[in-house]
Amino acid sequence: MGLLPQNHVETIDRVVLRDDEDLRGREPGEVAGHLRAALLVGGLKPEQVETVKNEAEAVRRALGLAGRDDLVVVFADRIAKVAALVDFERQKEVRA
Repeated sequence: MGLLPQNHVETIDRVVLRDDEDLRGREPGEVAGHLRAALLVGGLKPEQVETVKNEAEAVRRALGLAGRDDLVVVFADRIAKVAALVDFERQKEVRA
């Protein structure tokens, strides 16, 4: 599975994976496992790739790992829910 051109792997600090809500007949963790394997073959180190249970946890984890001016990319199933979560997390940061 060609996930990323290898010359771009060095631009990735961390990847947080999770399953889709609709597994489409696959086992829990199966797709995330395939993605993880492809990322490792592509040159990422095991400690750079983690898997969490659901979309909300993945977004919270990614935002928690991100530093100022970092780019966080989210592939969302529930876009409005994720947008609200990002806004909520941003507001927490502003209040701190």
